[in-house]
Amino acid sequence: MSGSDDSEQEPDLVFLPDHMLVQDPQGEKKSIVSAEAWMLDDYPREMYFPLYDLPGFLSATKTSEIMNFILIRPEETGMASDHLSKTDTPCCLVYMHIPGNSSREQFLKLSGNKNYRHPVLIQAAFKDSDPEMFRIRAASELSWYFIDGHADGIWLDNPFADPGLPMETAFKILQASRARMTETEYIACPSCGRTLFNIQETLARVKTATSHLKHLKIAVMGCIVNGPGEMADADYGYVGSGKGK
Repeated sequence: MSGSDDSEQEPDLVFLPDHMLVQDPQGEKKSIVSAEAWMLDDYPREMYFPLYDLPGFLSATKTSEIMNFILIRPEETGMASDHLSKTDTPCCLVYMHIPGNSSREQFLKLSGNKNYRHPVLIQAAFKDSDPEMFRIRAASELSWYFIDGHADGIWLDNPFADPGLPMETAFKILQASRARMTETEYIACPSCGRTLFNIQETLARVKTATSHLKHLKIAVMGCIVNGPGEMADADYGYVGSGKGK
């Protein structure tokens, strides 16, 4: 989940481990809790939602009338595809992506079922202590879920990272894959011999003047030859038309 308003990059839901459950810990923030905790305590049903594993959900005698989250491991996608495509209970699949294994191939067993219609969150935990390596690994392994239109949200963890880094990285992945726009996006050409102005300085000036305009794509192109075509999907464009123009 740059040029951002902090309110644009707040998580839609917060997971609360059982040991963190206290009276109204998040105020107005909607939360996910374990199914065991949800069934034992009288939490406000419109603000707290249970997280089941797949066997627990299939055998549950009590579920939320609003939303149930179901954790699916890669080896359970076949079972999930068979059972969850038939349920009318409101639910959201939380697919556990295991870094470095065949999570993608297993996931396609579920996404290939045309009868499956529930939303999907991709849950992944990485242990890279270096922030840059964490960003690269998370983006390279998870972005295809969103580029190919398979998933609706992301739940990203890293026990060795600064607390804000997983959320920031999640929003960046969603932004780059066009799944969720939370900041201004800039498109700039790499510059060539037809660029007759300082494109780096101009881009910096454009960013300074427009970074408050959320959910827009703004292009800065070096020349009138290829610029209009390369900025075709932008909302606004700045194109060099000649020397100093």
